[in-house]
Amino acid sequence: MKKRYKVYPEGCKSDTTSLKPPVEVLDTLTNQTTSYLNKYQAALAIGCSSGTVHNALKKILPGEFTKVIKKRYKVKQIVVDNENKP
Repeated sequence: MKKRYKVYPEGCKSDTTSLKPPVEVLDTLTNQTTSYLNKYQAALAIGCSSGTVHNALKKILPGEFTKVIKKRYKVKQIVVDNENKP
């Protein structure tokens, strides 16, 4: 049985990544904040699964930092104003 893969038009995949909200990660040891394009990239940088970041962000309001993840990091979802985009 052949697997069928969905074929996306050129440029389509990059457009869908812009819809995902950006994420900020605070390193509580160095007090350094880093921004990432999405939860997956933030999870790679922290060294945990994207599900861990997703579940942590689910429990808080947008714009607030989560509880500590991996005894070191706090994550927050950056609020983006979509009304000003063309």
